[in-house]
Amino acid sequence: MKNDFNYQKLMAAMGLLFFFLAFTAMVPVNWYLSIKDGNYPSSIIGTVAYVVFCWKFVPVMKEVVIYFFSIAKKSLGKNTLPPQSK
Repeated sequence: MKNDFNYQKLMAAMGLLFFFLAFTAMVPVNWYLSIKDGNYPSSIIGTVAYVVFCWKFVPVMKEVVIYFFSIAKKSLGKNTLPPQSK
C-alpha cells in the first residue's frame, strides 16, 4: 500500500506541475491579445495576478519538484514488477 500512496502523491505533483506550466503559457497570450486589442488595463491586471500567483505557488512547486526527484531517485534501478514465481 505504501507504493500506491507514493504513486498518488507523484501523480498529484505532476498535476501541479502541469497546472503551473499551463498557467505560465497563458500569460504571454494574455499580454498579446490585450495589447493587440488596446486593452492595457487587462494586461496589467494579468501581469499582477501572475506575479502574485508565482509568489505564492513557486515555493510549493520547489517542494513538489524536490519530492518528485527524490521518488525518482529511490525507484531508479529497482524492479517495479512483482516477483515472478517459477
